[in-house]
Amino acid sequence: MPITRRQFDLGINDELERVMRSAHGFVIAHPGEAFSEDELASDLGIRDEASQLLFREGLWKMVEANILQARDVAGVTYFAPGRFTIDQVLSE
Repeated sequence: MPITRRQFDLGINDELERVMRSAHGFVIAHPGEAFSEDELASDLGIRDEASQLLFREGLWKMVEANILQARDVAGVTYFAPGRFTIDQVLSE
């Protein structure tokens, strides 16, 4: 199945976009907080290893696109909303 040009530019497919949208939706619903990867995965019900790998890739794709910010705090990486929304990035 073909992907959109914007998905191509970001290096994602439909499955990865769904994972990214889910994580982004959760993070922006809690704008006053930042979450570790484990906290996000737990809150979103991501448990198996394959899903966790896809989830991790999605988080870092969003950091690259400034959809999320990442910051290391005491050896743990936390994620918070970035400058852009996922819709702004995927509709460009």
